[in-house]
Amino acid sequence: MLISLTFALLALVISLCVSLIVTPIAQRIANRLGIVDYPDNHRKLHRQPIPRCGGIAILATLFISFCSIVIVYPDKWIQLVKDWPRAVSLGIGSAAIVLLGIADDRFGLRGRQKLAGQILVCLSIIGFGFAIDDIQLFGWHIDLGLLTWPITLGWLLLCINSTNLIDGADGLCSSIGWISFAAVTAISIHTGNQTEGIISASMAGALLGFLFYNLPPAKVFLGDSGSMLIGLILGVVTMRSWFSEESPLSITIPIVLMSIPLFDSIMAILRRRLTGRSVFTVDRGHLHRNLMRRGIRNRALV
Repeated sequence: MLISLTFALLALVISLCVSLIVTPIAQRIANRLGIVDYPDNHRKLHRQPIPRCGGIAILATLFISFCSIVIVYPDKWIQLVKDWPRAVSLGIGSAAIVLLGIADDRFGLRGRQKLAGQILVCLSIIGFGFAIDDIQLFGWHIDLGLLTWPITLGWLLLCINSTNLIDGADGLCSSIGWISFAAVTAISIHTGNQTEGIISASMAGALLGFLFYNLPPAKVFLGDSGSMLIGLILGVVTMRSWFSEESPLSITIPIVLMSIPLFDSIMAILRRRLTGRSVFTVDRGHLHRNLMRRGIRNRALV
């Protein structure tokens, strides 16, 4: 337990420091590539173009931080070598979801195009063994069997799109993200899932560093590349780290961690369907928008 905590704290500190350095570099890259969010005086109330560099900054930070931990503690390579297909699939999947987000941030993909890309990324990750095989609830052990792939795909898509949808105010998604990853780190330490704990701690540190530039008034935005990356990795590490034989309610842990984004997303889908609109349309009925209309803004909102 103490060794795992040391790993996690070191990963958090390294990723925090790296994120503070990498984010301004990613900001310049996004500006050069034209990956910026322009104001429209309607939904987007910022007064000048803001670079959407979250995916670039967070993915680079995660990679550097995780590699640094493995270099400092070379015995971690043994565990990675044993599980290299999953490690590679998660790395490729993370890069793919960032590229998908960058394409959307730069060119504006249709909702169905973005969903199709998300499904392909998730299926590739599931194919390498990241799956919800069983559920434990009040001592009942339920083997999902043929439902493994559909339920895992649904969970990952929910995580990706719920974090994507809640990214509508400066610092909001980043704050929810780092808190969730910090909680997953603690759970991973408790259940003995060291790799998931290091990844989660690295993500928490990366988002904390990013928040220095993302809190209101934001100098950088997560963009779809950043918010979808948060959702994907959060979805993977929660289903990997939630299981503990000591916990009779292991299935509830990830649902509780994702409760705010999931609630907001489910209500958005219901709201749009009940009003006869496509689920891919944009509206102003999200939780953060309702709070803004009640005068809660900026850092108070976060």
